Amino acid sequence: MLMMKRPQRYMNDLNQTSNKLGLDDILKHDTLIHSFGFNPEKCQLILDLDWIVKAEFKSGSYEYQMSPSTLVWDNVWDVQFDLATNLSITIDDFNVLMRSTPNNVRYLSDASYEYLISLECLEGTIQFRTIGGKLYKRSHDYVSMNSSLSVKDRGGFSLQLIGETFDVVIE
Repeated sequence: MLMMKRPQRYMNDLNQTSNKLGLDDILKHDTLIHSFGFNPEKCQLILDLDWIVKAEFKSGSYEYQMSPSTLVWDNVWDVQFDLATNLSITIDDFNVLMRSTPNNVRYLSDASYEYLISLECLEGTIQFRTIGGKLYKRSHDYVSMNSSLSVKDRGGFSLQLIGETFDVVIE
């Protein structure tokens, strides 16, 4: 399969005012997916995850700055789940496998490409085609030595599209 280069990083410092994030900004090693859902009316795949805003190596271990977030992929189709899990899904890596013109390009306002995305998880793979999406940061940042938040700290599970919004850009 054709492998594309890593998408461009949009924000070197997440305190900037830009509302665009590249995949490297969102999908970091050890990102826990708490739940997922589909909105078939809008062709969306929705992930409830702990967005690792920043990870720093300090005094022999990592310190994580995280926020409960909802990641929405738009114009999604050809979704394939190949997972064997004990109720946990952790992203290990991701790949952009292919770029092409969407079949429904004449109905899309601003997308000229769709991408075949592969989320490589510790439990298997989630693969789908999308034009991009949005990240909704639902809460303030938490700092922890763990790479995920407890259900209590994150306020439970949510697929709500609320909070600070960032465009997810794939290149």
